[in-house]
This record gives sequence, C-alpha cells and structure tokens, in this order.
Amino acid sequence: MIERSIARRYARALFSLGKEQKKLDAYLEQLRQLESTSKTSPLLLLSLGNRFLDMGERLAIVNEVASRCGFDKEVKNFIKILIEKARISLLSLIIEAYQGYVYADENKVEAVVTSAHSLGQDQINILETTFSSIMGKKVLLKGKVEPSVLGGVSVQIGGEIFDGTLRSQLNRLTQELKVENF
Repeated sequence: MIERSIARRYARALFSLGKEQKKLDAYLEQLRQLESTSKTSPLLLLSLGNRFLDMGERLAIVNEVASRCGFDKEVKNFIKILIEKARISLLSLIIEAYQGYVYADENKVEAVVTSAHSLGQDQINILETTFSSIMGKKVLLKGKVEPSVLGGVSVQIGGEIFDGTLRSQLNRLTQELKVENF
C-alpha cells in the first residue's frame, strides 16, 4: 500500500515534467523499454538497486543503458533519482501509475477482452470502437485467451465487466432452471 503511494508520487512528478515538455507518450515508452530490458536482463535492476555497488558505477550503468536506448535526458535523470533514493525496485508500480496519469489526461482507458480463442485485429477494432462509444473514452484493448469461457467475449474496463461469454450464459440458464424448480 505504501509502495503504491510512493510510486504514484514519483509517477506524478515525471507526468508533470512530461506534460510540460509535451513528451508524455515518449516518457512512457522509455520507461516501458527500461522495464522490458530489465526483464530480459534481470541483473540490470538488481545491479541498479544494489547498495553494495558504488553509486558511481550504478549511475554509469544508467548512462550506458540510456545512451543505447536513446532515452531523453529527463528520463535518464529520473532513473538516476530512483537509484539515489533507493526506489528503483518500484519501477513497475511507477510505470503503472504513470500510465494511469497519461491515459486519464488523454481520455483513454485500458480494457481486457477475454475470449476462448485469440481475436483477430478486425474483431479487436470493432470491440474498441463499440466500447469507446459506450465509455466516452478511447478504449485500448488487451487480449487474453481463456478456453474455459467456451465462446463469446468478456470485456473488463476498470471495475466494470461486460460478460457475453457462453460460460456465463450457461451459468445464468442453470440458475434460472434451479429457481423454476421443474
């Protein structure tokens, strides 16, 4: 809980800077790139957060990564602050919070569509358009395959779930049959 609160403060600071510099999406992409790099090279974040390594060495690693990845100076400095304040371990939470601020600013919302089989891009586009008009925001769908839904789709946007799966229809039918007491 406290970690999320701390992550939101750092994300908010970078968001304010990104908005001022008109680089909200660029900063988000660079943070995601760092996270992706750290997932393919798990020692990266461990090294950056290792207090037994000299601070100069850790900052040199940041300079090298930022140079190779083409990070903006502000993102590089932000990462350095995270290291100096021993907050680099919160990177994923910071990215999540930052993305939330960016999406709110751009009137976007992320949603998860669950289906029995992977959906084609045309189907995703139709769902995005439909739910964008329902929500009054640009809906960005992420697909999730779950064979147990049997058919149809379920779309979760924030706390709302729009469930049109065959599994849920069968469950409702079962409940109705139990109530009817045939």
